[in-house]
Amino acid sequence: MLAFGVFQNKALHAVDFAGLAPPHRLATEWPMHLQPYESVNGVPFTATRADVIRAHGQPRSELRNTVGLTALDYGDVVYRFQDSGRLEEVTARAELLHLGTVAVPFRDLAAFVQSADSKVFARAGFLVSPLYGIAFVPAEPGWVTALARHCVGEWRALQGV
Repeated sequence: MLAFGVFQNKALHAVDFAGLAPPHRLATEWPMHLQPYESVNGVPFTATRADVIRAHGQPRSELRNTVGLTALDYGDVVYRFQDSGRLEEVTARAELLHLGTVAVPFRDLAAFVQSADSKVFARAGFLVSPLYGIAFVPAEPGWVTALARHCVGEWRALQGV
């Protein structure tokens, strides 16, 4: 769960695949469009590894992390899957987080979740928001991890980190 890093910028491939269109990118903005626990930038949490590869092409790299998830790294977005194929997390560049009609710049994200989510908690340097299904490191600007619903309990259970 705690796979986090700095990734290089890479444009996503345009693909004609219903429901999995790559996110819109502007040169000066890295938005994340999040429907908590449902989808990230149009990619549903029901997407399989094959769906993501069909939508975005072959990843820049594919690695297994220390918690046993397989990470497909596309540079500006990383999809992490269980061995069963279930999508667990999506970490993406996110200078601006869109939550429905609300747009929150990353610089304001910590204050926003702390004021809006009474159940927010900290683990391993991350702020984790159960309300919005996200984890991020305020000191590492520009990256947000969207979580599958069951992952919040796993983050909460982390001890001593």
